[in-house]
Amino acid sequence: MFSIRNESRKLKVAVAIILLAFFLTCILSSLIYDKKLLLGSFDKFDNDDVKYVRSAYTLLQTGKFTYNDPNKESVYIMPGIVTVLLPFVKVFGMQGAVMPFRILGALLQTFSMYMIFLITRKIFGKGTALIALLISAIYIPNIYVPTLVLTETIFMFFFMLLVLFTIHAVEEKRMKYYIIGGVLWAVCALFRPAIAAFPALIFVMWLVKRYTIKEMLKYASITILVFVLVMSPWWLRNYVTFNQFIPFTLSTGNPSLQGAFIDCKVDYALINKIKPAGLNYGNDEITNNYVEKTFAKLVFDYNLKHDTWNYLNWLTIGKTVNNFLPPFLCIDLFGIKYSVVMGFHIAILLVAFLGLLLMAFKRRLNGWGLFCILIPVYYNLVHLPFLPFSRYLYPAIPFIIMCCAYFLYVISGRCVNAYRLKHISYNPSVH
Repeated sequence: MFSIRNESRKLKVAVAIILLAFFLTCILSSLIYDKKLLLGSFDKFDNDDVKYVRSAYTLLQTGKFTYNDPNKESVYIMPGIVTVLLPFVKVFGMQGAVMPFRILGALLQTFSMYMIFLITRKIFGKGTALIALLISAIYIPNIYVPTLVLTETIFMFFFMLLVLFTIHAVEEKRMKYYIIGGVLWAVCALFRPAIAAFPALIFVMWLVKRYTIKEMLKYASITILVFVLVMSPWWLRNYVTFNQFIPFTLSTGNPSLQGAFIDCKVDYALINKIKPAGLNYGNDEITNNYVEKTFAKLVFDYNLKHDTWNYLNWLTIGKTVNNFLPPFLCIDLFGIKYSVVMGFHIAILLVAFLGLLLMAFKRRLNGWGLFCILIPVYYNLVHLPFLPFSRYLYPAIPFIIMCCAYFLYVISGRCVNAYRLKHISYNPSVH
């Protein structure tokens, strides 16, 4: 599954060189840009990264899991990122934990790049896999993300593992792969709850692979059981602390409210106009989440009634474009302008679309090629109710790159074959 032992020496050397260069570039970017890569401030604690670090520090000092307010227990975020930060904060302190965490991020991101190669090889073959690895390694957001103290790098690592084990579980029908898949599914959810509905894609592949109902029930039951066992400490903590069952977080209110307005332009005058009497913000996360989710529903109903077609266009096409189009990047790395990265990103999207058409033409969508397409579709669909943000769609980018690489490999192969045919010399003596 993870081996390239049987590949040619040239391919193994090429993969090793690309991965080493990528890893060193990630480390170099962290050293060069250092504080510029911190999204928030340790003085103000005004962004996710510094709040995550503070949460780890507070957990060490008080035993309380907090986020926005270090004095109050929180269910605003999942515990994964804070748990990973704990040993770094304990050994290096709050600010000192940032660079060691980035080194871990570089290692995990490099292994994620390797898994992109493995998954692409499994779906499309080694030629396409090498192209996908190369594109992924020079795609600037992949270098930028591991320099951040965010969930993306660790989630990507576990998600790529999940996809790899999913493919082998479905193909080989071995219980151990489904058990490992259940663990990875739950671990991913401890970082980003959007993965919760991922088994829907597995169900599609079960249908494609002609699983029986009995097989579906057997593998689904064990996977769900494993998921419940891994998640149960988080559920128990939430029930004991807040006296209610909270499966993931209570933090979707604000992105739902922003996403309810066209172009995310929150109109507080409209909110005040349509909100029911007595529904006001409070002084805790749970109350405010409920208020903002209620506001979001009211805005949704109002806009759907008064500006139906424009609003439907925003909820579907508008949000989809905003999810996929901008690359997840906040600064220029190594003098490469954002406009250049944007151009490269758009080129990947366009070529990937051509790859999709080519897969359909060559009937590659009746197997794992379909799975490769479903993952970006899944991430877009589960995030449509919220504020559109390229960060949400970042885990889907490798699979878009795979489609792009597939098109490039097929077209380049045809061009090479055409060139060879054109330049073969005719030797009449053989006739």
